[in-house]
Amino acid sequence: MSAHALHPLIRGLFVVVAAVAIGFGIAGLRQTNRCDDAKQAIDVVIYQRSQGVRDQDPREIASTQRKLVADCRDRTELARYATLEGTVGLTAPAASLARTVTRLEPTNRFGWLALALVLNRVEPAAADAARRRAHALDPRGVPLP
Repeated sequence: MSAHALHPLIRGLFVVVAAVAIGFGIAGLRQTNRCDDAKQAIDVVIYQRSQGVRDQDPREIASTQRKLVADCRDRTELARYATLEGTVGLTAPAASLARTVTRLEPTNRFGWLALALVLNRVEPAAADAARRRAHALDPRGVPLP
């Protein structure tokens, strides 16, 4: 094969590689947008609850959380949302989200800390167990009381 015949092959290869890279970039951008949309929906729920809205539909909250879990890869951020939900009194959804984080990423200490915080008033024994698990994962960063 001559050097002249090789040039079109190399150019064709570059075109294919560029097209694949663009495809991955677009897919990643769509994923990021879906995650941002899910976070915004949860933010609205948390804000409304913080402003005294108590008649939120639990099914809608659960659906929003499912989208958050499906579309956002950062499990630590999900743990933060569970903590925020817990602080505004959305205890059951917050516990569900924190348990999802600990199930999907059992070594994420923030998931265990979120679970401990959320369960502290309603299930003290389970909260203590979650706190001990977080401490086992990071003894210096998670002191026990």
